[in-house]
Amino acid sequence: MATGTLEVSVEAIGHAFVTQFYQILHTTPEHAYQFFKDSSTMSRPDPTGYLMTVTTIQGIRDLILSSDWANCKAEILTADVQASYMNGITILVTGCLTGLDNVRKKFTESFFLAPQDNGFFVYNDVFNFITEDQGHIQEDVFNFITEDQGHIQEDVFNFITEDQGHIQESILRRASNFWLGIKRKLF
Repeated sequence: MATGTLEVSVEAIGHAFVTQFYQILHTTPEHAYQFFKDSSTMSRPDPTGYLMTVTTIQGIRDLILSSDWANCKAEILTADVQASYMNGITILVTGCLTGLDNVRKKFTESFFLAPQDNGFFVYNDVFNFITEDQGHIQEDVFNFITEDQGHIQEDVFNFITEDQGHIQESILRRASNFWLGIKRKLF
């Protein structure tokens, strides 16, 4: 028997949020800050690409208004939604922004929606553009972990081809060796 409450899926809430957030960001960006609270955090790249982070409603409002969202069209390619910590919702959005110059820029944005009495608010929002030259960052991290890339590729291949009975043991052994290797390099 129904109790009078309507259960809404996490996916439905997340997708509704994404639709509404980007619609408001495009049509009335001066109101987009209303998704946030003073405890919220928002990160955006500055003109040099450095990710700057602000908190408080005023800081978030100023950061939103410092961009020309009203003259950008957002094309959402994916919106992945998961239930998260303390009944919150994690959302990862990928898409393209097209400005007045008709240049399409790929972006990714992640949100953590925290529960409140009357729904959710954006607790964390991280936005960044995806550029073609960011591949070197991942490569640099990989090189930092080990200089012997061939050995890692061999380990990955061996891991994939091992039978199921040894996978758990292999994961633990390799994870332990991985963190020990990083610890030795850092300290």
